Amino acid sequence: MRPLWQSTKQPDACMLIYPRVSHRGIPAKFDLVCRILGGLVEFVGQTCRCKVVAMRELPCVTGKDVQDLTPTTNPIREPLLDFLNQLSEINDTLTRLESLLNQARELLADLPAGTSTGIPLNVCDLAGGGVPVTFTPRASVAQEEEYRAIVDDLVQKQSAWSVAQAYDAFGTFLYDTAGFFFFENQDKLQARNIAGKLGPISSREGWLRAVREYYRRDSRQVLGCIRRLAPELGIIEKTNRRQINLVAWYKAASEVRQAIVHTSSAIRPARVWRLPKPIMELLSEHFPGRHEPTGYVLTLSAGDARNALLTFAEYGYLIFKCLSRSNGYDWQIPGPD
Repeated sequence: MRPLWQSTKQPDACMLIYPRVSHRGIPAKFDLVCRILGGLVEFVGQTCRCKVVAMRELPCVTGKDVQDLTPTTNPIREPLLDFLNQLSEINDTLTRLESLLNQARELLADLPAGTSTGIPLNVCDLAGGGVPVTFTPRASVAQEEEYRAIVDDLVQKQSAWSVAQAYDAFGTFLYDTAGFFFFENQDKLQARNIAGKLGPISSREGWLRAVREYYRRDSRQVLGCIRRLAPELGIIEKTNRRQINLVAWYKAASEVRQAIVHTSSAIRPARVWRLPKPIMELLSEHFPGRHEPTGYVLTLSAGDARNALLTFAEYGYLIFKCLSRSNGYDWQIPGPD
């Protein structure tokens, strides 16, 4: 899995966040996607009458290459590490898929002009004892631009889905951070308010459920609660080395996630009109798209998605660091050997 770069408090310093390696290896669903794309590359190569060599091997991080990140003395370190691991896995899937599609794009450049396409299916007569039905597909001429458009669309869709997954992972990180923190600090005012409304809570799992119920699954409310627990967070969110207003950026990201999941990657005109100008400027800068009658249609590239993953990672680390420092916890996280 590919690590993410995470900035530190030094102006020009970064540290490399290594993902926790899963013993399960590549998920079966992703392996299936790779096989399908491998078949696509092989088919295009045969169509172009060119020799297709074995798919280029992609580097894979194993348990021997990285140090497993496990929580030590800081009670809120575990949610951060789980969050960074999720982002690393999303980044890994996006990178591998992009690499496979780029190989297909390279082969398409050699596609002979006027190549006919169409591979018939093995159709059987359901009312005739399963006798095969033979037919000749209508010949159509393949255009390189058409294939390229398909490849570009696949990359764009995976990029958008990566951003939506990262947004959901960030929300989970916020809930888990608050739950872990309140389990260890039940004397805090916010914890007493939750317990006063929901009743006695004795376990960490109980606090994780209570936080979700109390804040009604609104991650922005949880983030507001964390700001009250760590006052310096509210300052750095708006004044940081990235020069990004993270509060406004998160609002823009929520609109993007809503569009990706529910409206085919288009922010509806009514929602666009209601967005303040600073949010629209952040949308244009960090989540590119085009204005159409259907609204603001996202056109995210793999690079745009990685920038979003990185911003989520840095935002998460900032939250962890501010909350840790405000409560005297060690905010350092272990790195590679």
